[in-house]
Amino acid sequence: MYEGLPNFAYEHASVLGLTSSLHVKDDFVSTFLQKSLPATRLEKGEDGDIQHKFQMLDSIKKKSVVRDTEKRGIKKKAKKLTAKEKRKLKLFEIEKEDQKYEDYLPMHELWLAYMRKTMGLDKRDDINVQESGMKLLKGDLHGSNLLVYKSRCPSYIGTAGICLKETKNMFTLITKENKVKCIPKLHSVFMVQIDDHVFTIAGDNFRVAAAKRSTHKFKSKGGQLTV
Repeated sequence: MYEGLPNFAYEHASVLGLTSSLHVKDDFVSTFLQKSLPATRLEKGEDGDIQHKFQMLDSIKKKSVVRDTEKRGIKKKAKKLTAKEKRKLKLFEIEKEDQKYEDYLPMHELWLAYMRKTMGLDKRDDINVQESGMKLLKGDLHGSNLLVYKSRCPSYIGTAGICLKETKNMFTLITKENKVKCIPKLHSVFMVQIDDHVFTIAGDNFRVAAAKRSTHKFKSKGGQLTV
């Protein structure tokens, strides 16, 4: 795996400062260290220690690869913002000047077109209630027009608006009065209308993050969709 010294080391031993051409192999390392190491290290006798020290070439190669990676500027994985940091930066808050119901009507029309295609209403008028209800549960409700039909809190009942944001436990709606209201899903029942079809959503059974709901497995018991 390792080759011996080249021929010129033997031919020019005296020029290289080797003591004897007969012992080139033994003297080469010693002479090289005497010329290369600082005087302070020679005084400590490190030249003698280094002569008998082994260095794995593979490890040198690995280190150089790491350095090359650093030189190329490969970035480390960016740290994600925590929920507290997001709230502090107000990333999901809707500015006062953007709280206009009419501005979100086009989004509602897009949502209706999306649900018609999802449920197959663009091809037929009659639908399978159970099948369509399951598709609604797995669908995206951003842009839907929700009505609070029942709630443990009486002040929420009758509140209606376009859904701007959905979290695991909350719907954020904008009403026709240009007011943004947060309605908890727990202990609430919502109604949503798609053309001539009206669906009732039990908030207690709907407490799944919007991003995870499409892959969530809902079970049907007693004619009601439950999580």
